[in-house]
Amino acid sequence: MKTDGIFINALGTYLPELVPAEAPEEGGMTGAAVAGDTPAVTMALDATRQALDRWGQGTELLALLLFVEVNHPGPDSWPPHAYLQRHATGGHVLAAGIRQGCNGLFGALELAAGHLQALPAGKAAVITTADNVGSSLLDRWTALDGYCMGDGATALVLSRTPGFARLCSVTSTTVAELEGLHRGDEPLHPSNVITGQPTNFQRRGDEFILKGGFTTDLAIRMVKTVVDVAMRALDEAGIGIADVTKLVLFNGPWHEIEVYLDSLGLPAERTTWEWGRGIGHSPSDHVLAIDHLLSHGELAPGDHLLVCGTGPGLNLAAAVIEILEAPAWV
Repeated sequence: MKTDGIFINALGTYLPELVPAEAPEEGGMTGAAVAGDTPAVTMALDATRQALDRWGQGTELLALLLFVEVNHPGPDSWPPHAYLQRHATGGHVLAAGIRQGCNGLFGALELAAGHLQALPAGKAAVITTADNVGSSLLDRWTALDGYCMGDGATALVLSRTPGFARLCSVTSTTVAELEGLHRGDEPLHPSNVITGQPTNFQRRGDEFILKGGFTTDLAIRMVKTVVDVAMRALDEAGIGIADVTKLVLFNGPWHEIEVYLDSLGLPAERTTWEWGRGIGHSPSDHVLAIDHLLSHGELAPGDHLLVCGTGPGLNLAAAVIEILEAPAWV
C-alpha cells in the first residue's frame, strides 16, 4: 500500500526495567524488559499520553485509536482501547483492537493510513502497542526457543499534516498454510485461559513440524516472501535497497535475523539487533527501535527505514519510513 501524504507526527514509549537472561539464549538474546505487576494498559496509557503531549494538538482532532495486543491486556472480554479512550483520547474517537500478534503494528498502520486518507486533512490517528507477558501461563524465557519475551508499550500519532517522518508504504502477505505453526495440536476450544494450560509456542511449532506441516517447499516460499514483501514496500516507496539507512527488525534470535540480512543483502551494522537482543520480543519492538535510533542521533533528514516483521499466521510485513527532520523532543 502506497501511503501518499501520511506522516508520523509523534511517538511515545514505555520501557520497563531490563532484566538479564539467566542463561544466554542460543540465538544470542541476552535479556528482556520486565514490567512486573504493571498492567499492559497502564504502560499503553503512559506511552499514548507521551505521544499526544509531543504532538501538541487537541484530542478533538483524533479520529481513530488502534490498540495492538498479543497476550491478555486485562480481564477477558474487556476492550483495553476503551481504557485509553476514557483516560487519554475521549470517547468520540473510533477505537478498536488489533489481534495480529507481534506484527500488529503493520496491520494498524495500513488501517490507519486508509482511514486518514478518507478524512479531512487535519484529523489524526493513534496506534498503541502494549504487552506484559508476566503470567503463570507463559514463561518469557522458555516459551519459544532462542527468544526472550519482553514487556513495554509504544504509541504513534499519524496524520496528513507534515510531521518529523513520512510513512511511505506498508504491505503484508500471509503464508496461510503455516497457520498451524503457532497453534500446534491445541484444540480451538476451550482455550488455555479456561483449561489453565501454559502457552508454549515452541511446543506448538514442534507439533506442527512433526506432522509434516513445515515442508521444505514452504520454508523456501517463506524466505522468498520475506524478499517479495520487502521489495514491494520499497517499490511502493519509490526507493531501492541501496537507499535503506537502517533495517528495523523484530527482537529475535540471530538465526532469524540472518534470514533477512542474507535475503536482502544488508549488513548487521544497519540493524538495531545488538541493542534489541537485550530488550526482548514484543509487539513494541519496531517503534522502540525507532525511538532508540532517534534519541541516539543515528537518524538524519533524508534517511529511510525499512521496517520488517514476522508474526503468527504466518504473516510477513514491511513498511518504509522516511525521516524528514529531527523531532522537537530529541
